[in-house]
Amino acid sequence: MSGNGLIGREYCSIEGCRRWELLFEQVYVVIINTGVKRGRDLNLIGVDASNLRVKWVIGGVLDSPDLYDGVVNVWVRDGCLWASTWSGFSLKFDHLSGEILEQEFTK
Repeated sequence: MSGNGLIGREYCSIEGCRRWELLFEQVYVVIINTGVKRGRDLNLIGVDASNLRVKWVIGGVLDSPDLYDGVVNVWVRDGCLWASTWSGFSLKFDHLSGEILEQEFTK
């Protein structure tokens, strides 16, 4: 399942892939199972709660054929959403657009 192929899809069409979700200000933030074993996994999606369509996709920072890197955790800090990746990056992101606002290496 490609990240770009998810944008615009109905949320119910990927229902069986959901690992975790959070409703944050009218956007479902969802970690999904994509089946990616190596490389950059685009496995965090934002779903508009009003029409249940995928608005954005983000994922791991590193893209290596030998390593896996995808989102493994999401949390709220000071009213902002953050995601952590397998490789140790923390990403502050905009829940409406999926834009990465800050990136920190935390490992």
